[in-house]
Amino acid sequence: MQNLPKPLYLLRYTLLSILFLASTHEDSSGHAVESVGLYVLSESRSDSSDALPAALHAAQPVQRTGINLNTDQPMTNVNHTEGAVYDLLQAGRERENTNSHDLPSALPRLQLLRAYEFEDNIGRNVNIEQDGIKVHHLSREGGIVESVDGGERGKVGAYHFKIVNDPQAYNGSGKFYRQELQPRDLPSPYFKNGWQAKFGQEYVYQLRMKMTENYQIGKEYVSFMGGKNDYSLSRNGTALKTSGDHYRFEMQFDTKSGGTGNGQEDGPYASWRRKHFACDGKELIPKKDFNHANFMGAGYHKLSDDIGKWIVWTWHVKWSYGSDGFVRIYKDDQLFVSYDGPNTFKDEEDRAPYFKFGIYNNYWKNLKNNTGSKVQETYVDYFRVYVPE
Repeated sequence: MQNLPKPLYLLRYTLLSILFLASTHEDSSGHAVESVGLYVLSESRSDSSDALPAALHAAQPVQRTGINLNTDQPMTNVNHTEGAVYDLLQAGRERENTNSHDLPSALPRLQLLRAYEFEDNIGRNVNIEQDGIKVHHLSREGGIVESVDGGERGKVGAYHFKIVNDPQAYNGSGKFYRQELQPRDLPSPYFKNGWQAKFGQEYVYQLRMKMTENYQIGKEYVSFMGGKNDYSLSRNGTALKTSGDHYRFEMQFDTKSGGTGNGQEDGPYASWRRKHFACDGKELIPKKDFNHANFMGAGYHKLSDDIGKWIVWTWHVKWSYGSDGFVRIYKDDQLFVSYDGPNTFKDEEDRAPYFKFGIYNNYWKNLKNNTGSKVQETYVDYFRVYVPE
């Protein structure tokens, strides 16, 4: 009898492992018969063998019992090791995370709330009514969705961000230094008013972006994604930035209500946290690894290494002004930033941060032409928002 089993799906519980198998075999008359088996993995040992896929076999086989879902007849002596099954389960879970949704394998199981994929709006800008996204700040160049080479994803629709350091060309509008988008149709009960997060809720924000070959590196820092409490107060929030020739994670928080963001570094009130990183995740020390005046250094992987590459940035965050807050930021599948503790401002109106992404060169705003860069340009393939299941 010929057996050609095909693994369909694997599940693992705390006390049981369950294996679904579909197989094709010949009956006594020589006809092909399709069967599906459900195997409950037990702990009794056996030295018998069966024609399961080679990946399920190992040195110490484990006896399994199952039920043919077509005939309701029991099936026994199905052998593979629990370790091998567990490895396959883990591999399947990681494939689901990293290949299907580009999610880091270390994350918990997630529920996708909203995906802004930019596939249905090629050739135009976005708006709240059609796309659920607000143009938060827009430079004169304007924003538009274009069809571009998405690397391993092939042709993709991507939002084109571009800012040019030419204040005179903008007729005093003041918007030459920033171009950002903000999701506005995020679902209740996880968000308020379609955009404001909630304290104590865990979120996963994910952005796939590329700095183009036109992106010029200067003695400045440039925000490209982060969370901010509100529009009205001078608060810097939590952001991931480029900083000269490397990356910078910056966060401001307040454990008391009413803070305006004018606190001291590492102080107890309206505090700052800043960390600097090379492109490979190595933490950099100001004044030791790089010049703190121009954010340039030597002896590490620099921002120029990432120019022209698609990178997936994933934030796993619990917004809180207490000790239970945390921020984990992944660059592709690598943990890049890890922080535990307060990460936002306490507000009497319960305003946890909203999230935005794009380009914001605050140095152009304050110093105009004094940074050495003239053009900064990126593409964003998608922005996705998840919560743990």
